[in-house]
Amino acid sequence: MMDEGIRLGCASAFEGVHADHLGAERPGEIPVDAAREVVLVFNVHGQLLVHAGRADISLRPNEALLVCGPSAVSICHAAGADLYVLRFTGRRLPGGVPRQRLEVPDHVAVLRPARLTHLLRRLIDEVRLPSPSAAVLSHTVVLALAELARSSVAGGTVVGTEAGLESIASRVDAFIAAHYHQPIGTPDIARELHYNPDYLERAYHLERRISIREAVHCRRIKEARAQLILQRTKGVAEIAALCGYADAGYFRRVFKRATNMTPHGYRQLNLAPRRSPAAMAGVGPATAGASP
Repeated sequence: MMDEGIRLGCASAFEGVHADHLGAERPGEIPVDAAREVVLVFNVHGQLLVHAGRADISLRPNEALLVCGPSAVSICHAAGADLYVLRFTGRRLPGGVPRQRLEVPDHVAVLRPARLTHLLRRLIDEVRLPSPSAAVLSHTVVLALAELARSSVAGGTVVGTEAGLESIASRVDAFIAAHYHQPIGTPDIARELHYNPDYLERAYHLERRISIREAVHCRRIKEARAQLILQRTKGVAEIAALCGYADAGYFRRVFKRATNMTPHGYRQLNLAPRRSPAAMAGVGPATAGASP
């Protein structure tokens, strides 16, 4: 986030506004000459890695990054990248002018990407005019920054659209279903799905209301319940290993916490002969239809 936030008021203004829409058919790197400017990078499509000073930030589609100078900025992009780069400087407000503080995150998944894209295109069109209006440029920058602030307030710096969160959660669920028997955690899943681990964890929790770790345990226990019945000759330690638990004692504790039963007790209960309602009532087959 910007050191002092971005303060908006009746006399606030942004100067030196420059906006570009960049696309690339081949991978490459884009240096941004922005020694003392604020730089906004908005990724529309593809994978981006932004070098800002000593930090490397990965940007997925519909994510935006705000970098405040002075720091060297360069953007590494994959083939087929589609992005916008906005640069500007802020004018200091004179003393005594009422101010309103707008908190703009430095890295956010944009809630309304189409709206932000529209604003950035307006900036590009205005910049290209022979005599661009400073007032229009400044006002449009304010609206673009407000979109980032809105996205953050809507659900944190990794919030995405509802459909986007469902897509992320579904991919995590599919990976867990295929690899639950292996020693996996959030970093492993994030690496395979090409997400930042913190981003993935928060996005998954927003959609499923449980952590990825809990989701892994839920899947393993579900499989363990089935295997305890199907694999009657295998011991509890073998079932634990089949379901991704190297430590049988830990498996027993997790299983009991989830089912209120030990694995052995669960197996015994579900393998016990089922008694018919008539037998439970004390009525045998020979007397079921007899007269009193």
